[in-house]
Amino acid sequence: IQGAAAIGIIFHHMAQQTCAPWLSPTFKVNGLNFFLDLGAPFVAIFFFFSGYGLYKSLKTKEDYFDDYFKRRLTPIIIVWLFTTAAFYYCERTLNPYAWFVYAIVMLYVVFRIAYGPIKNEVISMALILLAIAGYAVFCDVQVLGEWLYNTILLFPAGILFAKGEKKLVPFLKKNYIGFVIVSVLVTAIGFTGNTVLNSFRVTATDMGSYNMYRLLQAGSVCVGSFGFVSSILALGMKAVIGNKAINFCGTMTLEIYLAHVTYAELFA
Repeated sequence: IQGAAAIGIIFHHMAQQTCAPWLSPTFKVNGLNFFLDLGAPFVAIFFFFSGYGLYKSLKTKEDYFDDYFKRRLTPIIIVWLFTTAAFYYCERTLNPYAWFVYAIVMLYVVFRIAYGPIKNEVISMALILLAIAGYAVFCDVQVLGEWLYNTILLFPAGILFAKGEKKLVPFLKKNYIGFVIVSVLVTAIGFTGNTVLNSFRVTATDMGSYNMYRLLQAGSVCVGSFGFVSSILALGMKAVIGNKAINFCGTMTLEIYLAHVTYAELFA
């Protein structure tokens, strides 16, 4: 699933370079329009399975936090350094797409703090939510863009899903049709709301209205991303997602995510 999401993000960034509405008609080429609004839900998949994987590993692997930072952060930092150097060499600027790395490193550190010395998981989850809230406020105050935080709540969602998986999955399978209907409806409502709110946002006549629509839009994307990930989970209960090539991509999603943007910029 993550391999498929990595490929989807490649198409999303290609769409931004070829058929986005802000491009000059002279250079606009349609074909990948479908992927223009799919960046957020694809990133949501990574956040969800990151939270899911961390919690499952914590509960199934003995002494999981031994060398935790070395195992989790060192590979990320190495890949980030190499791809950032390549991007800077080609574009003479830092990689603007690398925001995901900063977010996931922050979440890995907070997870270690929250689930290491603290044995009360309610407090642990509260700390993660507090850290996410602080991160979102920081991004907003610095005007870095709401796409940096509008799907990050999928990380604690993944933790909660892993925690209740043994009871939750049988329940969802028993009520499968309802699960699918709700998932698809939530996805549609979230991303339809995003489109409507975006139209209000771009025509806002004052900063107060603009910021209100912007934050509502971020919330709408978050809701839609929850529905999208839920729909993917529902699909995964009935079908095998992927093949050998996509599964291989799933073993190197970070490398794909950070490396492909250099090509997207160079050959736009």
